[in-house]
This record gives sequence, structure tokens and C-alpha cells, in this order.
Amino acid sequence: MEHYATLPIITKFAIMPRITEIRKNHPFVAMPKVQKEYATAKFAYIDRKGQEWDFSRYEKANILSNGDTNTKTAKNTRKTKILYLVPATKSGVNYCEKASKGCIASCLFSAGRGAFVNVINARKNRSYLYNQFEDFFLQKITKELAKEATKLGKQGKVLAVRLNGTSDLPFVEMLYMKGLLSELPKNIVFYDYTKHKEKAGERKIGGFRYVVTFSRSEDNGKEALQVLDQGGIVAVVFRGQTLPKYWFGYKVVDGDERDDLMLDLNPRKGNGIVIGLRAKGQAKGEVRGFVIDCDSLSDCRVL
Repeated sequence: MEHYATLPIITKFAIMPRITEIRKNHPFVAMPKVQKEYATAKFAYIDRKGQEWDFSRYEKANILSNGDTNTKTAKNTRKTKILYLVPATKSGVNYCEKASKGCIASCLFSAGRGAFVNVINARKNRSYLYNQFEDFFLQKITKELAKEATKLGKQGKVLAVRLNGTSDLPFVEMLYMKGLLSELPKNIVFYDYTKHKEKAGERKIGGFRYVVTFSRSEDNGKEALQVLDQGGIVAVVFRGQTLPKYWFGYKVVDGDERDDLMLDLNPRKGNGIVIGLRAKGQAKGEVRGFVIDCDSLSDCRVL
């Protein structure tokens, strides 16, 4: 897909949320225990003020989830690792800066296993860890990916990685900028959804393939059509069980079949592809326009 070769690497500074202050007392979990003298935990971190923090609570707990913990990613043709944080502003920091009101109202954060208290708390803890200790967080992700990819590499298999399961942050770019991608085996492919038009498309970052699908909402329909015209992939949520064959003349494929479908599509300039998704959970009753009620199942023209 050579038409994506000139897409730039989107840096952290280009699309990171504008955070004016990280809360010292996070609203969800207590601060990690401070080691007054010497850190005894296997994972110890010294912050900018020289204070030591005990990260033993994260020594065995993984930050990344296995794809089989989610109904959709469990259908993937590749072994998958996915990162779930607390979406939008629910963590006190906006992890989905361009999320529309309809998107927030339809968010599947609490759907499926996400409704369990232990799962919600785990996502809150990860969000807190990222907020306060970004370097440690990214290093831990790198170690988890390296371990899994190395194991799969011996079997001749590829690891698919989605670092924005419930967020829209430039994690792959951050791993690259901090030199951490160089520590990973090459049998990894990254993919994501985004509402940042400039990030949508396919590119190589640090030698790794990265495929990003643009997510259409009620306030970015024109941008979605521009992405499709440029040969990109756009995800659109439709109401009902029957997906239209086309959306504004662009072919619609069934995105509910599996989450890694975008990795196997082959869009071309002027001939982008729509990943059609059926409204689920609270999205079924969404009325702001995030979910589309089609005017035609042959070629839906609702923006």
C-alpha cells in the first residue's frame, strides 16, 4: 500500500491531550506505597523529585489484556494484545480528546466484561499509572510485548497489538520516540481506531506496520469522506442488524466479524473502505447522530 508511504509519524506533541495538571491525588486509587529508605520491590521507580515508589503491585499484573477477553478481538485471526484505559474524561484526564457527545454516550467501556467491578478497577489503576509514571508504563508495555512476540515468533506467528482499546493516544509514536520499539521483535503489527484525521492511514514506524482506521461520529462526517477519498479506512456505526452495501458509494465490510479486519483490507486512493459496525449496548438508543439510521441499504447517504 505505497500510497501511505509519505504519511508522517504523528508525534506526542501533535495529538496528546492538553493536560494542564495531573492530579496528585487520583480520584480512583490511592498512591502507591512510598519506600521511606530503600525500595525493596522488583519494580521500583524514582520520580523527578528523587522519591522512590514501590511498584510491586504491578510486578505480576499485566498492563495489556489478551484479545480473547473481548468478544470481538477473540475472533481475530492473529494472537492479540490490547490496552484498556478509562475512556474520555472519566479518569480526570481526557484520553479521547476528539470524542463527540454521541461517542461518549455510546462508549462500550462498561459493556461485556467491562461491567465487572474488578475489570473497571484494573482499567482505573492502569490509567492512574500512565498519568503519574509514563516512562514506567511504556517500559512495562514493551516488556510484555517482547515476551509474547518472542514466544509467537518461535511458532512463526504474528502478534497484533491495539494500544487504544478505549482511548485515542499516540502510544506507538511514544514508544518510537523513547527508543522502545527497537527492543521489540519484528513479528508485531500495530492497529488502532482514531478520530484524528491526520493519524488515519497506514505507515511504518520504527520498522513496524501501523494501520489506523478513522472513526466517524456525528460531528466529523466530512472528514470521514475525505479519509475515504484519500484511500483510507473509516469505521461507521449503523443501527439495526443489516449493514448497507455502500456508504456514499464506498464499500461497507462487516467489522463485527473480527477486530483485526483492517489489517487485511486493501483500500486505494479514491476507493476507501468502510468498516460497518452494528450499534450495541447503550448505543442502540443513541439519538445524537453517532449511530446512523440509513436511508438506503444499498447505498446509505446519511452523513
